[in-house]
Amino acid sequence: MSDSEKAASPLGSISAESDAVQPAAGPGVGSLLRGTRSDEKNVFAEPPSVEAQIFEVAAKKPLIPPWYFFAADLLLIAFALVVFYKSRSPLSGTAAFLCITSIVLAGILGAIGVWLGRKSDS
Repeated sequence: MSDSEKAASPLGSISAESDAVQPAAGPGVGSLLRGTRSDEKNVFAEPPSVEAQIFEVAAKKPLIPPWYFFAADLLLIAFALVVFYKSRSPLSGTAAFLCITSIVLAGILGAIGVWLGRKSDS
């Protein structure tokens, strides 16, 4: 076939190179055509035990909800304010110790509440 006949042909130029066996489909389409699934679950597998299901749920849910820590935080700060306002004008050593301890403990509990809140989100 001459060059002018190839150009005039409605199918374009068909050569021996294009007649070579080429893959019918790509790797993803080939698996679809074969009918196999990569995410197919084994229907004959044993279901997980009740203990395993309980452990899985318990691992996802925190033992103490984070808002409990924030409630304890507010109560400790309220306690420190009550001690401060109910004490006599020069704050005694015991009252100062109670105020400082409750504020520090409130800060620690608030940080734990934030940490548990972020941990349960992820």
